[in-house]
Amino acid sequence: MGKKSGNRNHDQRLGNLVTFFNSIDHILMVVDQEGKIIEINEAGTSLLGFSNEEFMGKHFYSLFNTGLKNEIDELISEARRKGKVVRGLPLIACSGRAITSEISVSPGEWNEQESLFIIIKDITQVTLLEKELHNKILSLDAAVNGTGSGLWDWNMSTDEWILNDNCFDMLGFTRSQFGKLYDEFGFKTFADFVHPEDLVRVEKELEKHVRGETDYYRLEVRMKTIDNSWKWILTAGKVWEWDNGKPVRMVGIHTDIDYRIRIEDQLKVAIKKAEESDKLKTAFLANMSHEIRTPMNGIVGFLELLDNPGITEEQRTEYMSFIRKSSTQLLNIINDVVDISKIEAGQVTIHEGPVDLKQLFDDLLAHYQSLLKKKDIVISGNLNLSDMERWIIVDETKLRQILSNLISNAVKFTSKGEIQILCKKTDGFIQFCVCDTGTGIPEDLHKKIFERFRQADDSMTRFQGGTGLGLSICEAYIKKMGGSIWLKSEPDKGSKFYFTIPFKKAGDKIVKKPGNRRKDITDKGTILVVEDEVYNFMFVEHVIQKMGYKVVHAQNGEHALQVVEKTSDISLVLMDIRLPGIDGYETTRHIKLLNSNLPVIALTALALSGDRERALEAGCDDYLKKPILKDELEKAIRVYLPV
Repeated sequence: MGKKSGNRNHDQRLGNLVTFFNSIDHILMVVDQEGKIIEINEAGTSLLGFSNEEFMGKHFYSLFNTGLKNEIDELISEARRKGKVVRGLPLIACSGRAITSEISVSPGEWNEQESLFIIIKDITQVTLLEKELHNKILSLDAAVNGTGSGLWDWNMSTDEWILNDNCFDMLGFTRSQFGKLYDEFGFKTFADFVHPEDLVRVEKELEKHVRGETDYYRLEVRMKTIDNSWKWILTAGKVWEWDNGKPVRMVGIHTDIDYRIRIEDQLKVAIKKAEESDKLKTAFLANMSHEIRTPMNGIVGFLELLDNPGITEEQRTEYMSFIRKSSTQLLNIINDVVDISKIEAGQVTIHEGPVDLKQLFDDLLAHYQSLLKKKDIVISGNLNLSDMERWIIVDETKLRQILSNLISNAVKFTSKGEIQILCKKTDGFIQFCVCDTGTGIPEDLHKKIFERFRQADDSMTRFQGGTGLGLSICEAYIKKMGGSIWLKSEPDKGSKFYFTIPFKKAGDKIVKKPGNRRKDITDKGTILVVEDEVYNFMFVEHVIQKMGYKVVHAQNGEHALQVVEKTSDISLVLMDIRLPGIDGYETTRHIKLLNSNLPVIALTALALSGDRERALEAGCDDYLKKPILKDELEKAIRVYLPV
């Protein structure tokens, strides 16, 4: 009875085991030492398409492609050595369909014989789904990479960061280069590359987002690049997974916004400069109004006083002196405005010729010494050049204007003391220096004073006048000539303005040719004045008649040519350049064809760079710019006619 009961229990356990064996969805089989299948469950026969009888005695290798025999031998051998081994291999079903499988092989005993227990999982669908998902991820990553944005995925529990290649690329790294610096990527890795000033803001914004105060974390930060420079990056993200109210996973992007930020910064600077320029121009216009009205007030006011028949001769002389000074001041203002207009329009041209620097220094010193007679200022010059070096090729008009501007500034800001004009040759350049013992200039204004409309003191309470254009004009002319300008100055210690121009030797000593004096003139002679403005003619006529010469007036070029053709005793022509009809240049050319020995002096209100050269090229013998001073006109006439 007991024996039968034991058998029944054994059979029942065996039946339960078979039931369990066949209930498994995966393929289960037992293989003997020779590799023959001795047991297989129903899932195996169903999935592979063979009957149970067909499997029995079938070799395990037959389920696989013959090319995998060595790999299967290695799998079995490893299982016997180590125990359980798992490997992925493709199976071949009865129909020939390939099945992607995961095979687990473990050694054991079956019916008291050493055997191998094999579990085969059909992972074909899972593999297909994983491949499809992988392809979608690659497509998404390719799309994101196309935008240039970097993707990041932060496991906040493990502090593990997953980054796409763009995150590295935008900082100049490759993934492998970055991997040499860090074994793992986490928040600390990110923090190491964020500017310290921005990292504080990053932490605050993250805390606000985690607390639910913001829907997204978003911030513009500076991140360190491979060359240790800083690049602006937009970092943005959102907590994607939570676990009992705690953030678990956060995903986001990095976008390179460095170009945009830098353009915005440049725009801000440009706007600031424009606003500052607008303010300076407004202040300049207000100052110009004052600067123009001041000499005009002197001219108009003293002219009215001159109209008083009761004034003394001494008063008349004094009033005339004031009118001359005011006229000169007004002319200087107009010249500055014209010069800066030419500079802004890019119409500055250089007209070089031989210049004697000693003569230039002598002229400047003589002019300013006469102006400083009543001031407690001594002006001197030191031309440290040999007789050969003092002759250079340069634009004399611009060089004279530069030196005059610098000397005038020195006079303006020096109440007493000394002004020096220095010159020497150094490294292929001629270096000039205008030194004074005046008020001096603070260091923070050393660059600003060369800006247009800028003065060392822009306030309404400044004591000195001026347009604020002189130094800007000097700098523009010096740069155009290939030189540079700078200064050394401290408040109450005076100023030293240096500038250089290229040294261009003029060759052997040059002697200026004297004027083409008319030797055939025995009497005072007749002067033809070609001028369409009646007031200009009246002034010139008065000066000429005072000198004892006869005057003939022509109001245009055609009339002037008729006079020259019909009148044989014309000794000199004073030619206005801007005339109705044919201009002064063309009229001069025709006159020279009629009489090449007849001197012509150009008179022009244009006075632009190159006008002198154009006049000389047209055949003029000399050039005077308006307004013409009496002394200058007399001096020019005496060059060509007997006194």
